[in-house]
Amino acid sequence: PKWIDGLRAGRSFVTNGPFVEMIADQKRPGEVIKLSEPGKIKVKARAWSHLPMQRAELVQNGRVVATREFPADGKQEVNWEQEVSFGRSGWLALRASGPSHADNPGGPAYAHSSAVYVEVAGRPHEARADAQYFLKWIDRLEIALRERNRFPRAAQREHALAQLEQARKAYVKLIGR
Repeated sequence: PKWIDGLRAGRSFVTNGPFVEMIADQKRPGEVIKLSEPGKIKVKARAWSHLPMQRAELVQNGRVVATREFPADGKQEVNWEQEVSFGRSGWLALRASGPSHADNPGGPAYAHSSAVYVEVAGRPHEARADAQYFLKWIDRLEIALRERNRFPRAAQREHALAQLEQARKAYVKLIGR
């Protein structure tokens, strides 16, 4: 199915209600923008929801580079265009957040897009710090899984632990790059 192809290509977002949409230099999440030298990319961002929302943020390499507040008039949508500078390779994503609401029992409202990747001068993004963060995250997850031990069968437990080890190897490889 087409939606699985889109997911594999990185054209996705996570949400518990709101929607986010971002296009950077005509590229969507999962795609790569190639700049021959440091420069700017033009971003179109949109976030909307049926629930009350507070803000939408453009996130570049883990840092917020632009924020838009949702209007107080009750219209739960923000749209904007802007340029974002890239001096080195990295990524850009869009996220939105809002308060808890009775119609959303999952807590505060949120959505986060997958990234549009930006490659500057043919050099890949320096992902060492990101990989180290996720290695620590995997370690905490493995401890929690082992402590809770809520697997119905030993085979399921071993499968989950093997998946964590596979992810761990991928991040170790990124660190060594």
